[in-house]
Order: sequence, then C-alpha cells, then structure tokens
Amino acid sequence: MPKLSPEFKKAISSLSSKEMEKIIYRFSKSNQYMYDSLVYEYVDEQNTLELFEDVKEEIEFTFSDLSGRIIQKELAKSIGKSIQTINRFVKITKEKKLEADLLVFLLKIVFDNYSNCFGTCWTVFDSKVAITTNRLYNLVKNKLHYDYQIEYREDLNKYLKAVKKCCNHLDFVFNMAGTFE
Repeated sequence: MPKLSPEFKKAISSLSSKEMEKIIYRFSKSNQYMYDSLVYEYVDEQNTLELFEDVKEEIEFTFSDLSGRIIQKELAKSIGKSIQTINRFVKITKEKKLEADLLVFLLKIVFDNYSNCFGTCWTVFDSKVAITTNRLYNLVKNKLHYDYQIEYREDLNKYLKAVKKCCNHLDFVFNMAGTFE
C-alpha cells in the first residue's frame, strides 16, 4: 500500500467537489473493493448481511465452473479466488464472526463435494485446504469470544481431523492442531 506524501494530500485537498466526484465515480466503476467500501461506509451501513450473501454466491460460483483436466488444480484456484473474496469482505466490514461463517461455508463446499480429491500428487489443493482450515482455527481460537468457539467446535474438529488424516504428508499439516478444545 502506498504511503501518501504531503504533496499528494495537499493536491487532493485542493480539488473541487466536482473533480472529487468524478474521481470517485471513475475509481468506483473500475474497482469493486472501492465501490463496496464506499457503499458500506456512506450509503448503507446496514447492508452487511447483503454483502455477506453476495460473497457466499461468489464462492459458490467459483466452484460451479471447474473445467480443467486436473480437478485438484482447478479446486485450488477456486479456493484462492474464494479467499480473495473473503479477504475483501473482511477489509470492508471488519466482522470476524462473519469471516468465520464464510470460511466454514467454503470448507463445507470443499469437504462435502471434493473430499475424494485429497492425498493425490497435486498437493496444491491439499495445502490450500489445510491453510484455510488453519486460518479458521486461529480465527476462532484467538479472535472470537468463547461462546462462538463452542458454536464452531464441531465443524472445526471435523475439518481438522479430515485434514490431518488426508494431508498429513505436508509438513504444515503435520504440525497443525489435531482437534479444537
């Protein structure tokens, strides 16, 4: 992220409101993150759940078009795109509980539909799932209140056990926690 110089700040503050309006429109048209941030901050702060549903739809869409010869590579790309979408949502809303819900949603799609793809020579898929599971584990353990930890315990233990069982050939997974207490 660039550091804003004093000259830049001075130039921006000297712009007229019409010029500022043109700049905002131009960048909002070309940058989804900027558009979502402006809508969230200035238009409708109550749209968090609507934005949450949009992110869930985007995640589902990334898994609907898997058209490669090597399914594990396509799944890894879909997980990567989904994580980018979740990261954008978190940067806008700063909602840790909803971040955890989105990670559970993503992992549920992967484990319910593609659990037979684990443990092959295409470890990029295994590692993406393991990293996502570990992210959920750290989020629930370190960032959420204890009551939420109880809520996520069952799903998290299921995912941790599955990752440990199928992907233990990765050093990262070997050192991961086996269960969430």
